[in-house]
Amino acid sequence: MVGRQGDLETKYVAFLNNDLILEPSSLRELIDYMEGDDKIAATNGLIYLGDGRRIYSAGGYATDHWDFDDICRGATEHECPGINKPHYVTYADGAYMLVKAEAIRRNYPDNNPFIDKTYLCLNDVLLILMLWNKGYGVAYVTVRPGLHYANLTTKPAINYYGIRANTALITLLDTRFSWVKSFYLFRRDLSYKVPMLI
Repeated sequence: MVGRQGDLETKYVAFLNNDLILEPSSLRELIDYMEGDDKIAATNGLIYLGDGRRIYSAGGYATDHWDFDDICRGATEHECPGINKPHYVTYADGAYMLVKAEAIRRNYPDNNPFIDKTYLCLNDVLLILMLWNKGYGVAYVTVRPGLHYANLTTKPAINYYGIRANTALITLLDTRFSWVKSFYLFRRDLSYKVPMLI
């Protein structure tokens, strides 16, 4: 059963952006995949951009240098190796991802997996990285869930929220390069504030 996040009978929670056109069969296909693997807490399929030709996301990745992005974003299918078989990814893309409700309930007692500082951008990354840290897996599957008309409803505000969320993730996440974290934050601050002054 897929239902509301706070409902104790809910087995899965589907996260969807309001600018994504859903493929009707995709939810069932994602559930079927997750039913077959107890280690998987979240998944997403091959999401296309609104033009239906280029890829929006085949799952997401994060690096030790705090780069977060979608795999194969902007590429066509033949430019993206590995999309024909399921595999683990760093995070599922929140434009359309399916998460096991029990994983949220176990790790977020108030049933709210998001924090204010990542509202609108990168909250999916933080949620899934926290689940990874608890030992859950995240998978990309070959389901074609729909078309994402990215930033259609948030264009004027996307820069502000994107910068704020990325800064929060850099602040919260430690990597082997955490000793240069303050430099990263300073450089980010400078690169966005100086052009705004000009």
